[in-house]
Amino acid sequence: MKAPKSELISRAGVHYAGYIFSLGGLIFRETSSTDVGVDGQLELVTPEGVATGMLVGVQIKSGDSFVNKDTHIFSFKASKDHFHYWQNLCIPSIGIVYSPALRTASWFDLTEQAKRILKHEDSPIIKQTLNNENIIDIDIGLTQLVSKIHQYYKRPVERADVEKLSAIQQQPNNEMELTKEESWKRLISIFFSSESDAEVIGQTGYSLSWYFPTVSDEQKIQFKERLQLLSLSELNRIFGAINLAVARDRDDVVSLIMDLLSYHPEITSLLSRLDTEGFIKPKDRWVLQQLIEYIEQ
Repeated sequence: MKAPKSELISRAGVHYAGYIFSLGGLIFRETSSTDVGVDGQLELVTPEGVATGMLVGVQIKSGDSFVNKDTHIFSFKASKDHFHYWQNLCIPSIGIVYSPALRTASWFDLTEQAKRILKHEDSPIIKQTLNNENIIDIDIGLTQLVSKIHQYYKRPVERADVEKLSAIQQQPNNEMELTKEESWKRLISIFFSSESDAEVIGQTGYSLSWYFPTVSDEQKIQFKERLQLLSLSELNRIFGAINLAVARDRDDVVSLIMDLLSYHPEITSLLSRLDTEGFIKPKDRWVLQQLIEYIEQ
């Protein structure tokens, strides 16, 4: 039986991208079922080997019809519906075009380009000349791509973003959106992020705690392992979210976040250190004491 050449070329792009990502110390998960806008997800990993929950959707196109081999101009083509999909996705998206002839690939910022294409009704084609900033190659590395992903996750998170992610936990896994596992990782990342304000941390902590009994054992472990890395600065931001909830008479938010923190075996000691190391204002000490008493009960 003859193997279709187009399928072989398509698989070459997926294998190439996965190979480079793996060598670069990133996690690449190929979508195993029919996809509508992503072929897989990429996750950043710290130098210590800790998965960060910073996820990126990846759409891969393979073939020399997308490339001018003389000028090294790579073209990413998609429908307007696809760009709407990438714009609304809860995580950033990148496109990859692989050239079998040149044996290299170029990455495209689909999240950023979707805004331009849909706002100005531009043609849904992105063109760029291959260079050291957009190439995906063994010898060049992935510095620019990783930097771009970090920039995205340093943007302030809005309530609407958390609401979208939380809503996924109520639904069965769907090929057309993030899976529960992926949205869970993103919520964990938002909860501990230095870019999240008190309101967002409170909303995210509430969602994490509310769905905690229903998620898989692996997802519970993911949160607990991240909690073990809790710094005083992170705890101080979480305290700020709790303080805001107290001011708004949201005892439900306070208790659910405290239930999350109780999974840290030394949380009372860490809470006490917030005061001794000058993080807590005198007027807020009574709140801190109540939290410690809540944990100790």
